[in-house]
Amino acid sequence: MLNSPRRSPRYGRARHQARPTARPRKRARGAGAKHRLTFADRLLATLVHLRHGVTHDMLAGWFGAG
Repeated sequence: MLNSPRRSPRYGRARHQARPTARPRKRARGAGAKHRLTFADRLLATLVHLRHGVTHDMLAGWFGAG
Protein backbone atom coordinates (compact mmCIF):
# COMPACT_ATOMS: atom_id res chain seq x y z
CA MET A 1 0.00 0.00 0.00
CA LEU A 2 2.89 2.37 0.64
CA ASN A 3 4.15 2.15 -2.94
CA SER A 4 0.77 2.37 -4.60
CA PRO A 5 0.51 4.77 -7.57
CA ARG A 6 -2.20 6.76 -5.78
CA ARG A 7 0.29 7.96 -3.18
CA SER A 8 2.98 9.07 -5.62
CA PRO A 9 3.57 12.79 -6.15
CA ARG A 10 2.95 12.39 -9.88
CA TYR A 11 -0.55 11.09 -9.29
CA GLY A 12 -1.44 14.11 -7.17
CA ARG A 13 -0.06 16.51 -9.77
CA ALA A 14 -1.96 14.81 -12.60
CA ARG A 15 -5.15 14.90 -10.57
CA HIS A 16 -4.71 18.60 -9.85
CA GLN A 17 -4.19 19.36 -13.54
CA ALA A 18 -7.33 17.39 -14.44
CA ARG A 19 -9.53 19.67 -12.33
CA PRO A 20 -11.84 21.94 -14.30
CA THR A 21 -10.28 25.03 -12.75
CA ALA A 22 -6.85 24.08 -14.10
CA ARG A 23 -8.05 23.88 -17.71
CA PRO A 24 -9.09 26.84 -19.86
CA ARG A 25 -12.81 27.22 -20.56
CA LYS A 26 -14.15 25.94 -23.86
CA ARG A 27 -17.12 28.33 -23.78
CA ALA A 28 -17.84 31.67 -22.22
CA ARG A 29 -19.85 31.74 -19.01
CA GLY A 30 -23.56 31.47 -19.71
CA ALA A 31 -23.05 30.34 -23.30
CA GLY A 32 -24.91 27.03 -22.87
CA ALA A 33 -28.44 26.20 -23.91
CA LYS A 34 -31.21 28.29 -22.37
CA HIS A 35 -34.05 26.67 -20.46
CA ARG A 36 -37.41 26.52 -22.21
CA LEU A 37 -39.34 25.89 -19.00
CA THR A 38 -39.44 27.77 -15.73
CA PHE A 39 -37.86 26.22 -12.67
CA ALA A 40 -41.28 25.27 -11.27
CA ASP A 41 -42.23 23.51 -14.53
CA ARG A 42 -38.91 21.64 -14.65
CA LEU A 43 -39.38 20.54 -11.05
CA LEU A 44 -42.94 19.39 -11.71
CA ALA A 45 -41.86 17.48 -14.83
CA THR A 46 -39.06 15.80 -12.88
CA LEU A 47 -41.37 14.76 -10.06
CA VAL A 48 -44.03 13.44 -12.47
CA HIS A 49 -41.37 11.49 -14.37
CA LEU A 50 -39.89 9.97 -11.22
CA ARG A 51 -43.21 9.16 -9.55
CA HIS A 52 -45.21 7.86 -12.52
CA GLY A 53 -42.53 6.78 -15.00
CA VAL A 54 -43.90 8.99 -17.77
CA THR A 55 -41.69 9.10 -20.86
CA HIS A 56 -39.81 12.21 -21.87
CA ASP A 57 -41.81 12.45 -25.08
CA MET A 58 -45.07 12.57 -23.15
CA LEU A 59 -43.70 15.16 -20.74
CA ALA A 60 -42.53 17.32 -23.64
CA GLY A 61 -46.04 17.21 -25.09
CA TRP A 62 -47.67 18.10 -21.78
CA PHE A 63 -45.32 20.99 -21.08
CA GLY A 64 -45.02 22.20 -24.69
CA ALA A 65 -41.26 21.79 -24.81
CA GLY A 66 -41.14 19.32 -27.68
